[in-house]
Amino acid sequence: MQKNTILQLVVFLLFTHIAVSQVTTTIPFTYHGHLYFNVTVNNKHKGSFVFDTGAPDFYLDTFFCETDAIKFTNTVTSKLGGVGNEQSHIEIVKDTLTYTVYNSLVNTNSNIFTIVLDVKNILGKQIDGILGLSTFSKQMYVIDYMASAIQFTNNVSGYEYINARFEANRIFVPMEVTLQNGRTIKGEFVVDTGSPSTVLNSSFYKEDGIYNNKKKTKYYSRGGVGGKTEGYD
Repeated sequence: MQKNTILQLVVFLLFTHIAVSQVTTTIPFTYHGHLYFNVTVNNKHKGSFVFDTGAPDFYLDTFFCETDAIKFTNTVTSKLGGVGNEQSHIEIVKDTLTYTVYNSLVNTNSNIFTIVLDVKNILGKQIDGILGLSTFSKQMYVIDYMASAIQFTNNVSGYEYINARFEANRIFVPMEVTLQNGRTIKGEFVVDTGSPSTVLNSSFYKEDGIYNNKKKTKYYSRGGVGGKTEGYD
């Protein structure tokens, strides 16, 4: 399904700063490769959460739930895949939870999943959970990296429109990447604020010859919910 979306998508792709008018709410964040927000669960459990547009739902870290004694009465176990070659064991919470982002935006999980998994093992010990794409889905917003804030607005005048495709809780936008050798790669890219860098699909770069480039530098394995995966610069 094709939809139009305002330039806010380009804001967090290109780190462009654009002034907006009629801002209704501003929520600050800290940026260190990820967008970190202060979140309170059920009015008392405070934690540091990453905003990840590559994840659709609301995620709680297993250790965070244990140490803060967050209890659930209605859960089912399952497996979840993602970046990587495996699946993680998860707990799907059917209880209705309330979470507040910086004392400004109050949401419930009544229309989305709450998933409990080992978030700290994926993103780091300082992370207590993940705010998925659905978190701010009911309002238009701009992610302003220079101001370190999400700004909610009801005015889109002065913006340009780009075509975006929404499918399976993912946002796809057309992009071009120019390599150091001058070669240009065109295709659809997932808008994923949970990734600190631009990532090419492994099957693509092996077929395109990038994999055999002598200048590539192997770095430590990284991944996501699906476990670690090998990567190259």
